[in-house]
Amino acid sequence: LATGKEYPKFMIEKVTNAIEYIGDPNRVMYGSDWPLVNMKEYIAFIRRCVPSKYVEKIFYLNAKKLFNIK
Repeated sequence: LATGKEYPKFMIEKVTNAIEYIGDPNRVMYGSDWPLVNMKEYIAFIRRCVPSKYVEKIFYLNAKKLFNIK
């Protein structure tokens, strides 16, 4: 993910389609290739791919449930 560059539409569509294909937002959890990526840009990219109604679930709630975080 290059700094200052717009993500190609096809990349956003591929990630969005993968999330939709899974069909259940409870089965999707955010992860990164840190330290290989710029976290701020990577999070911004993923947020563009995730429907807003699932952002909290994919970025936080699913991990909280999976790892039994209080």
